[in-house]
Amino acid sequence: MSPEDEREIFSRLVEAQDAGRSVTDSRDYVAGAHAISVEAIVSIERRGISEKWPPLDVTFPTPEFDEPAE
Repeated sequence: MSPEDEREIFSRLVEAQDAGRSVTDSRDYVAGAHAISVEAIVSIERRGISEKWPPLDVTFPTPEFDEPAE
C-alpha cells in the first residue's frame, strides 16, 4: 500500500469519527470500505496520529482579544 493510500485511509478514519462513529465502528467501517484488516487500520491510525497526518496537521488561529477597557 502506498503512503498516499495510507494517508487517504487515515483521513477517512478521522472523518468517520468526526461524523459520530465510535472508534471501533469507524475502524470496522473503513477497513470494510478499503478491503483491509482492522489490524492494518490500527497501524495506519497510530502512524497518522504520531506523525500528525492531515487532517490532524491543521492548526487553528489563536483568537486575539482586545485589552479590557479601564
